Amino acid sequence: MGEDAKRYAWYVEFAAPDHRETQMADTVVHIGENSPEHVAYKLMEKIADVEGRHLRHSDRPDKIANRKWILDTYAECIRTVRAPSGRGAAAMIKDDP
Repeated sequence: MGEDAKRYAWYVEFAAPDHRETQMADTVVHIGENSPEHVAYKLMEKIADVEGRHLRHSDRPDKIANRKWILDTYAECIRTVRAPSGRGAAAMIKDDP
């Protein structure tokens, strides 16, 4: 499977599950720099850094981001990137320490 096909398969599976049948036949999606998915991933990396979580190997197992944290955080990031005003002022105030 080529790199473009892998990216498309990922996009269809995770980023656009509601459009699988309609997009599968005639659309190729290129996920590259500055795509919403890329920006969301970079945002997740920044959040992990700020929260002291590691996405890869760490000497401190208690600081490794687990599957749930990664999926929940990426989902929040992709929603935020796609609809920045969707978080609302109340959510932003609640999240601030």
